[in-house]
Amino acid sequence: METLTLLQTGKHELMPLVLIDEPGGTYWERWIAFFRKELLTGHYINESDFLLFERVNSVDEAVEKITRFYRRYHSIRYIDGKTVIRLTTPISQEYAEELRKNFSGLLVPGGEMYLSGHFPEEADEPGIAGLQRFVVDFNRWDYGQLRKLIDAINEY
Repeated sequence: METLTLLQTGKHELMPLVLIDEPGGTYWERWIAFFRKELLTGHYINESDFLLFERVNSVDEAVEKITRFYRRYHSIRYIDGKTVIRLTTPISQEYAEELRKNFSGLLVPGGEMYLSGHFPEEADEPGIAGLQRFVVDFNRWDYGQLRKLIDAINEY
């Protein structure tokens, strides 16, 4: 619960939060049902908050989810009001434009999404200076949709 709250409120960098049930287990399934019944219907959370975690039935599935999360995504840093997503392998300008169209709801009014190189503020991280950045004028509200954006970047 604490980790999910920190992810939901942007107090923790996005990460793969994987809930592992034993095969045929229902612990996390019941937990998710409680969230839907009590928190979602009470408007304490949004539907997109369910994008912040994944439920699986085996360790192998969990490893696959974690590996997929880091397929292209490296990390996030917030610089001068911008959300800077660092990528281990680049995406094309065309795909960046497609992401902007598909995820424009994440933007502050008049905000942009664009590819970039490293920022001067990142000088304290020289080991990742060569990574491509995908910069988002993120509304700092819908972290579930931001997670969905990262998933889309990883699927490219």
